[in-house]
Parts: sequence; structure tokens; C-alpha cells
Amino acid sequence: MVPGHDAHERRVYLEDQFAIADQDGNGVVDFMEFVAFYTQALHDSRKSDLVHERRRKTQEQRARRRERALKYVQADALKTALAAGTLQLLSAQWLLARAGYASTVVERRGITKTKWSLRESLQPLPPFQVLKEESPEAYFGAEAFESNLASFDEMSVANGAAAAGLRAAPVILTMFVPESEEHADPEGTVLARVAKNLARQLHTYQSWGFEDMGVWIGWSCVPQTTPGGTYTRTPEQEQLYLHVLQELPIWISHKLTTIYQIHDQQVTPPPLEHGWLFFADALCYLFKEASPTKPFKVKFDQLMPFWSSIVDLGHSDVLLDTEGINPQAGAPRRKPPLSAPRFIEQFLGKHFAPHEEKVRQNLEIFYRFAIEDGFNSLERLSYGKLSWSDGDVSELASCFMEVPMPQVLELDLSWNDMRTGKGLEMLGTALACGSLSSLQKLNLINCTAIKTLPEAIGELLELQVILLDGCVQLRTLPKSMTKLASLRLLSLVNCHLLFDEELNHMPSSCKIERKPAGSPRATPR
Repeated sequence: MVPGHDAHERRVYLEDQFAIADQDGNGVVDFMEFVAFYTQALHDSRKSDLVHERRRKTQEQRARRRERALKYVQADALKTALAAGTLQLLSAQWLLARAGYASTVVERRGITKTKWSLRESLQPLPPFQVLKEESPEAYFGAEAFESNLASFDEMSVANGAAAAGLRAAPVILTMFVPESEEHADPEGTVLARVAKNLARQLHTYQSWGFEDMGVWIGWSCVPQTTPGGTYTRTPEQEQLYLHVLQELPIWISHKLTTIYQIHDQQVTPPPLEHGWLFFADALCYLFKEASPTKPFKVKFDQLMPFWSSIVDLGHSDVLLDTEGINPQAGAPRRKPPLSAPRFIEQFLGKHFAPHEEKVRQNLEIFYRFAIEDGFNSLERLSYGKLSWSDGDVSELASCFMEVPMPQVLELDLSWNDMRTGKGLEMLGTALACGSLSSLQKLNLINCTAIKTLPEAIGELLELQVILLDGCVQLRTLPKSMTKLASLRLLSLVNCHLLFDEELNHMPSSCKIERKPAGSPRATPR
């Protein structure tokens, strides 16, 4: 920008700069004079206080964004919220007792297991203001969180789960539609369903090191105000409520928390037509990964898979698995994350109680913050073995176009069902817009219907590994791949329809593998 408040001052400034550049005074700035002038101006600009201040502010902004991003993947954010009193959790064991369950210790073949059985009638949960005063022991505090997390970390390191990238926090959030404005669960129906699943799953959590879990049920974990005036938040509680609103999207979408969904309530409109539940459902699918089916060795040398981070309590698998034999029962089909515009488009018609209508706009803003900040914390995006169609991959690609994600190093779309090619076409559009610019590994193993790759793959200049094993319909590769100077491995095992002529434009340093494992490996060309 040229300094000066008016055209005359700007003209004088430019004439002065021209005179400086015209070193021989002949009235013409030749190429060498321009290079010398530009080099000196660049050198001076780097030394200027203005430039240093701008860089400092940019670095501060990046640091703040990184700090916000880590809140979605690290346990420290949950621990801080617990210590501050913003995140209030109920003890799972206390909830089971409240719901009428009693524990017995059963030993079989050297394995000790705590079994919970329904013995008495339940007592519905009161609102936060009442429960906090009458039963402070009901709450699961920061110390319990830390001790349980340390025990889990020790177990996951010992059995190799940590090395596989598996982590969890002892936090469960329950999502349901309140039955009335005066009492969210007057008959204890929700409490009964949550307790039933806790009785089924607590042994799994304990086997992994979580002796107890913290359970978030909004009615008893957030200060309440009811339209009839039965309960009213104090000014201090109102501030706490506003803090919860701001941080709730982090807790729901957090990579380490577990979500209990209740989507089969007999309410009008249906559960997912309610704004709050739709908001929570969209957040669930942003950053949580599908749990691997591989079992790990846990307490008493038992082999046990990891539990699902999202559990639909109305799923038939949950209803049939009363003994908790399958920790992954109730895992819903994983949906692609919604971009912010798509979320707002679908959110517009959702239902809110009259006194909550003003919250709608805030939730739209919170969702946008979550998607922008949270995706900036991830280096690996795993969407393999989800049986996604082209529509699902297109939805994911629209998310990439909304948030560039320059820090992502690996994208796994293996074992998905992209039959028409439109999903990869949309992905190519996102890549052409500069998304995933730092990607190093692309996994499309056993995407059996794809016939080619998007031309924009040539924009991924950091790409080192492409895995296309089992892409049996693959026929061509884009010419733009010749620009992939960093490419080290292109694996094409069982790509029988791809002729060698298609590989002539690959970078010379790239190793191309076309033989199955165990066969002699290809050497760099």
C-alpha cells in the first residue's frame, strides 16, 4: 500500500522511490536497477517494526488456533472443565444404585467380574440445583477423572492399544429429548435405559482401566430454569449455563468421549427433528473414529475389543446383548461430517421449545467453530471400511472445501463403495481448491469400483504413498501424477485392468508394486 492521505502525497512518494531506484539518473529504471531496488526494499521491510508486529500477531493467532484445536483431541480440555466446575459429571456407579441396581462379584476361571443386577425400583433424577445440594457424592470429580485416565493409559500402553492410536476418557454424554419443559425425565425412563447399558458395559470399561465413568445428563449436570418457575438459575448459575453452552460442542465432538444416543423416543416431532438432538448428532460424527474390531489383552489376560465411541441405546444389538459380550453393540452406521453450510441448511427447520428459540443462532455459530477448530487438530483422517457411497464421499469433500486442513498427513478411504466416480470427482474439486495440501499418504485399498483418480491429485506435492491394492476396476491414472516429485510408493497389487503403459509418466523415483505380498518387490525405475 502506498503511504499518503491524498493523491498528491502518494504521487510525491512514488516519485521519491523512483529517484532512489534510478541510480544512474538517466530517467529510466533498467532491470538491474529494479532488482537492486527491490532487494533493498525487501531487506528494509523485513527489518521494519510494522512487519515484525504483523508476524508476531500472525504467530499468536496460529498458537491460539492450535490451542483451540487441541481441545477436541486431548484429555486436558476435559480435565480443565471438570476442575473449573463447568463440566459436571455423575458417577456411573452412583447412577446404577439410583436406578435400583446392586453389584455382586462373580469369579469364573480365575476372572473376577462385577455384575450389576436390577433389585429395586429407580428414583428419577432431580435437577442440578437440587441434586448438587442433596447428594454431592453423586458427582464424578477431577481427581476421579485423573486416576481413571492414568489407569487406562497404563493398560493401553501395555496391550499395544496406545501404539495403535486408541485413546479414551472416562466421560459419557447422554443425548435425548426432554419429556417436558418442567422435568426432563419425570418417570426415570431415560435413567433406566442409561443404567441398563451401564450395567451391560461397565465390566468392559473396568477391564480397560476405568473403574468408574463420569456420565453427563444435562438435567442433573447443568443449572436449570423451567418456564413455570419451579427452578430458576441464580446469576452465578446463569453464567455457568452460558459457559456450558460454549463448551458443550467440544465435549460432544471430542475424540475421547463416549456418546449414548436415544433416538427412538416416542415424541412429537421425532427426536432428530429436535434442534438440540440434531446438533449433538452432527457433532458426534466430526472427529470420532470407528473402533477397530481387533481385540486387545486387558485385565486377567482377557481378549476384548474396544467399545464404540457412539452407542445407540435403541439398537437391536444393545437390546439383545444383555450380558455385555459385545462391547461394540449399538454402534450406528458412521455418517460423513457435515460442512457448516450443509449443517445450517438442514438445521433451519428443526424444532426448539419457545423459550429456547434464541439459542438456534448460537448453535449454528458453535458448530462452525467446532468444525474449523477441531479439524485443525487432526493429522490422520480415517474413514476406512464404512461402506460409504459416492454421496457420502461427496459430503466429506464438501467439508474439505469448507476447511482446508493443511496439517492432515494421511487420508484413509479404503473399502468404500464409490461406484459412479462422483465422490472422487468432488474430492478432486476439494484438492484443486488447496485442501489437504500437506497430505503424504492416500489409502484407497479395495475401493473396487473406482476407474481412475481425480486429475487434481497432481496438486498434492507432498504425497509420498498411494495405496490402490484391490482396485480391480482401475483402468487409468491421471497425467498430472508426473508432478508428484515426492511420491515414493505406488501400490497397485491386483489392479489387473491397469496396463503398464499407464505408468510411464510416473516420477522416476517412485517404486511401483504390482505383485502380492511375499513376491519379489519392484525396484525404483
